[in-house]
Amino acid sequence: MEVSDELPTSSTEMKIVVPGDYLGEGYVAGHGTFTDEGTGDIYASMAGVVHNIDRVICVRPVRSGYRPDIGDVVVGRVVSVD
Repeated sequence: MEVSDELPTSSTEMKIVVPGDYLGEGYVAGHGTFTDEGTGDIYASMAGVVHNIDRVICVRPVRSGYRPDIGDVVVGRVVSVD
């Protein structure tokens, strides 16, 4: 499978990367990425799909578990009361 060197420009295009893949330069490195301090180049630190939102490059894993964050509404079941 050959992947283009350009970042996705619309939500229908997907670029799948593996750790160490070059993502670009001149952007802000987000979750799932790291920056080469000397050159400013951004690389993937995990396998997943590249997302470019407001000049921030992120890599989201293809599969992951749900990780609640502050402000999320969660539903649960009470199994005992002490």
